[in-house]
Amino acid sequence: ACGAGGRATPTPYPRSASWSPECLRGGWSCYTDAMPTLRILVAGAGALGSVFGALLREQGHEVALLGRPEHLEAIARDGLRLDGIWGEHHARGFALATDTAALRGPYEAALVCVKSYDTAAMATAIAPRLAPA
Repeated sequence: ACGAGGRATPTPYPRSASWSPECLRGGWSCYTDAMPTLRILVAGAGALGSVFGALLREQGHEVALLGRPEHLEAIARDGLRLDGIWGEHHARGFALATDTAALRGPYEAALVCVKSYDTAAMATAIAPRLAPA
């Protein structure tokens, strides 16, 4: 039985799935068929930011990546390709920005994936681009 009102399925999750941590039991996960599409900002599209951005984009979310020009140029040209412990993935269709002034908010969620010493400055810089709670 699934405590989140969905149904149990073996992993990996279907593309339209949303899951809840309280549903994880013995390698099975719960999901519901309807998952809202979110506008998500990944502030710091380096290694971790790119992984999470690609996985979120692949699930259909509108993802904006804020990062360094060289990396964003490669993403614009080739998309983001991931392979490893979470399988093989290829995501395209990101909004890309190298400066917060170029961001087209508001964003409903943000992942701050910068070094710890840059976190406060990044939070201050992206705050005006976030949707009200």
